[in-house]
Amino acid sequence: MTSFQSEFQEETASTQLLFHHELVNNGVPLVITTGLDEVSWAYALNIATFPTYGGEVVQILSVYIDEMEIEGTVRTYEEAEAIYVFFMKYFTVATQGSEQADQDKYTQIPMIMEYGHRGWVFEIQPKEAPGFT
Repeated sequence: MTSFQSEFQEETASTQLLFHHELVNNGVPLVITTGLDEVSWAYALNIATFPTYGGEVVQILSVYIDEMEIEGTVRTYEEAEAIYVFFMKYFTVATQGSEQADQDKYTQIPMIMEYGHRGWVFEIQPKEAPGFT
């Protein structure tokens, strides 16, 4: 294997988008290898300000990330269908409970979204899966 092939494989692995949830597909993640076209989210900072003789000191205490929107392109209809099925299974678990008899309804365990290319790991709770085009 050449160094180019090895670098390409590492880059491909790092650009995978992963979604996983312990109660969906027995914990097996959804892997999307085409990356993302667009991701956007709103956020707000929790700050504390302190007046000083030279002006004002602003301390950032935390950040609150609000709704996230993810858009992407897949290569085949089968990939789009696999994404939709995975998210529908999540919605079923979140609203009706899992197939396990002892599992409560309205499971609020967040889904994990990982995008290795940017080093992103988010806990998300999807609210909708709009129509695929």
